[in-house]
Amino acid sequence: MSGPYAGAWQRIRAAVLAEEPLCPGVPAGVHRGARVPTTQVDHVSGDNHDNRRSNLRGICGPCNQRKSVEHEGSGGQRARWRGGR
Repeated sequence: MSGPYAGAWQRIRAAVLAEEPLCPGVPAGVHRGARVPTTQVDHVSGDNHDNRRSNLRGICGPCNQRKSVEHEGSGGQRARWRGGR
């Protein structure tokens, strides 16, 4: 990623990971009480253009992958999120 958006996203990402250092587990309880550090930022709604803080959460890589498979389906193609549009 390059351009002005790249710098803005890096600042947003760093803030989210600092505020949420431990993965909540997706689905909840998946870590069974283990303290797993966040390494990625998830767009809760699935809309990767919605960078409002309320739509972002820190999660670990395996949880992000699990959520992506559930959201996008098992075909490996990213489903187009319509979000009421």
